[in-house]
Amino acid sequence: MIGTMRREGVVAAVLCFTAVHVVLAGLDAPALSPAGRVAYVGSLAVVVAAVVTALVRWPSSLAHRRSLGWAVVAATVLATLLVLSVLPDDARGFSLWFVSLAPVPLSGVALRGLPASALTGAVGNAGAVVGWSAATSAGLVSGVYRVVTPTAVVVVAIWIAGFVQRSRRSVAAAHAERADALRIGAATRAADAERRRRIAEVERLTGPVLLRLADGGTVDEQLAAECRLLEASLRDDIRVPALATTAVREAAWSARTRGVEVRLLDVSRERGPERVADPVAVALRRCLVRVLEELDSGTVTARLSRDGVATLVVVSPQVASLVDACQGVGTGPADGVGRDTAVGVGRDTAVGEAEGGGAAGGVERELEVIDSGELLATFHRPEREETGG
Repeated sequence: MIGTMRREGVVAAVLCFTAVHVVLAGLDAPALSPAGRVAYVGSLAVVVAAVVTALVRWPSSLAHRRSLGWAVVAATVLATLLVLSVLPDDARGFSLWFVSLAPVPLSGVALRGLPASALTGAVGNAGAVVGWSAATSAGLVSGVYRVVTPTAVVVVAIWIAGFVQRSRRSVAAAHAERADALRIGAATRAADAERRRRIAEVERLTGPVLLRLADGGTVDEQLAAECRLLEASLRDDIRVPALATTAVREAAWSARTRGVEVRLLDVSRERGPERVADPVAVALRRCLVRVLEELDSGTVTARLSRDGVATLVVVSPQVASLVDACQGVGTGPADGVGRDTAVGVGRDTAVGEAEGGGAAGGVERELEVIDSGELLATFHRPEREETGG
């Protein structure tokens, strides 16, 4: 609760401690010299300041907390030394009021997670009181008796602080384990849902063909061609799930029926929804669909790499008419790709830069026509962010 107490509670506690010990100090004040009274008032002010410092909220920085902790310890020991310097040898029992007050700021330091500082202050106070008692008529045994309970209070506070810290670590570990279990459960459910979706998709694609084969129908050229298309579509779905979306599958199926050779590759070996939603993969898919829709012959190879780069290679006599197909593939920040904002055309190269979130969603696209029969499209994240106006 220390550090989170309401200000009214702190003020009330400080006033209570101040009133009690001012009364105790005042009972001895008439018997002291003027210098002794000054020392009493000074020690009371110092220890009350230490109490207030121990109770109010501290900064979160460990270095600042350590500095405040040692300041409280120094103030507490200083108050003890000030009183002991003016106490007469035959001082009455309540003249040692500071002994019962010292554990309050020191316990606050211990509960702040600074046990070494608190224990140093407790040992310093106990040593000063025992030394003073041994040098006066009070005696060594009386001094030890006076410091046992205050020192024990600080030791208990140190134990409580350690127990609280261990409990916090245990709770944090339990929360981390629960979060891990939730993540594993969510991943398992997502994998099960994806598995069911893929099985349903396979059943939808293969069902009609398998039924025709099961009915004993004749395997003519049309059925054989459909089986080859089905096999290619299933292979794409298994090997390159990041590219084998419904739009790509339909465009590839249609292009293959026209004699276009379509090859989809993914050497990154990355799987999951994050890979499908990656802006580079999205940009490649959109360009691939447009190319497949316009192509009547040739070879198309789409490839996802490990380094976040995607390439599309088209070998066809129709290459010259495909440059415009891959320009403007972005549809804005909604799908994480962006919209083309600048297109520069060189002698045989078109370079487009898409916006849409920079490193989080921007994709740069480069189009290059080689020997008028080959088109190379490259998609990648921007290498560095552009800033300024």
